[in-house]
Amino acid sequence: MPDPPIELAAPVYIAGLRRRIFAYRGPDGRTPALEFLEGLEVDARARYLIRFRQMGDEGTLPGKFWHPWDANRNRNAKGLSCFKDNQSKTRVPSFSDESERGVMILTHGFGGKKENDIDDTEINEAARIKRDYVARRSASSTDDTRRGAP
Repeated sequence: MPDPPIELAAPVYIAGLRRRIFAYRGPDGRTPALEFLEGLEVDARARYLIRFRQMGDEGTLPGKFWHPWDANRNRNAKGLSCFKDNQSKTRVPSFSDESERGVMILTHGFGGKKENDIDDTEINEAARIKRDYVARRSASSTDDTRRGAP
């Protein structure tokens, strides 16, 4: 399985048996999810790493650690999911790269979440990142085809 182009996603964050997890890389080179995770306390960061490893190896997690967002609540949530750490009250949204089986992309992170009440601003930011990634991924694939890449 090829990896997403380096200009779209940070190098492998977790490579498991079922999934590979990357962090979105914006056009400016920033990786909002990694920046967020690096700013967390060590214990919170370790809990996320355990969850990413489990997701990579098993392909899923219990609902208390990861779940799809409800598109009925916010139409922009379609195709988005969220890793969560209840102890630090933080979340890291993600989505699956539909052009690459088994690849998940972390979008960004946020804190201060009240139970069962995620600010639409965070959902919209994750949706914006996904749209940017998909558009740039599509453009990258088109460029590769024009150059005769496999």
